[in-house]
Amino acid sequence: MLTQLETNLDILIPAVEIFRRNSNDEKKLAILNPAPVRPIDKKILSMFDILTPNEVEASILSGIDVTDFISAEKAADFFIRLNVNTVIITMGEQGCFIKSSGSKGGEKPFTASIPAFKVDTIDTTGAGDAFSGGLAAALAAGSTITDAALFGSATAALSVTKIGTAPAMPVLSEIEFFLKKQKL
Repeated sequence: MLTQLETNLDILIPAVEIFRRNSNDEKKLAILNPAPVRPIDKKILSMFDILTPNEVEASILSGIDVTDFISAEKAADFFIRLNVNTVIITMGEQGCFIKSSGSKGGEKPFTASIPAFKVDTIDTTGAGDAFSGGLAAALAAGSTITDAALFGSATAALSVTKIGTAPAMPVLSEIEFFLKKQKL
């Protein structure tokens, strides 16, 4: 399940609860892209397995100024204390920072970073949506969290090379070709 904060919060909570009731499989994950950022009850954040804020959203929601991977880890720790299993903070040209508590699916706790892809950026509108969509698609296909984050990063990188949101979203063949050109 992938959602974001354009959704009415009155429906978001029951939607996640219904998802939880109907998903006994540990591989079924609830992902929140907290955009557009707004005040949100920390109880709602704790309902999600994966949180994918950008550095501004992570700063606002955690109260920690996220400017680099060191501060990103502090913000990730804040969300993990709320019971979010994995936090992926996207940081534009710096790439993304990943921290997992290891509390879901028997994985071990870990941190990782993924460098940003170098592209000619035209419009960053929708990059977070592209990242989260790519991440969710890769996870649904069985990828590890780090491979899924790499796929999400490639999806976002391609999306910023075009103007707009939905029209800028790449299709699977474009993402696969891009990753192949990157030798990944």
